Amino acid sequence: MGEFEILGTRLKLLRKRLKVNQTEFSKMIGISSATLSAYETGVKNPSLAVLKNIAETCNVSIDWLCGLSDKESFSDNIKTYSDIIKILIEIEKYINVDFNIFDSYQIDNFTERYLDETTQAEIVFHSETIARFVNDWRKMVNLHSSGTIDDNLYSLWINQQLDLYRIDLPKKNANISNNQTNNDKINDNQITVYGIDDDDEPPF
Repeated sequence: MGEFEILGTRLKLLRKRLKVNQTEFSKMIGISSATLSAYETGVKNPSLAVLKNIAETCNVSIDWLCGLSDKESFSDNIKTYSDIIKILIEIEKYINVDFNIFDSYQIDNFTERYLDETTQAEIVFHSETIARFVNDWRKMVNLHSSGTIDDNLYSLWINQQLDLYRIDLPKKNANISNNQTNNDKINDNQITVYGIDDDDEPPF
């Protein structure tokens, strides 16, 4: 994929996130709809001034727009579940990760179970939403590791999940209980998660 094709793909991605058509999006970034169409199809490349304006308007980096980086923004603020998922995916590239989903009883006994372990560390997310993602992610990682799906399909699935989980994080409760907090639950009308069983085909 050429640099202008990547730019076009990412412009379309931004526009779809905003749920606007080409005419509306072109007005937002100060160009004609015909020019936007040429950018999205890779026929024409924007000037640096136009790229800078798009980046500032949409709060993304120019490097991300051009495909030079997978990091959309220079901001380190974590605002959505997608931001957390990006960090988890990056960690998994460098460190072997075990995917475990705990119920409340297992969490109650967490300290006792790992008291004598000295060779591993474990972080528990008290989050039904993160648990739902991890449950699907571990299946996709296994399919990817076994060669059942290639790098492109795995990346496509990851990008789908990042879009699906682009939902604001709830405020952290002062006292975290072992039971799921209402703040962390996402209604069915807020998100559709691709759930797959071990024998299912990838969700493409």
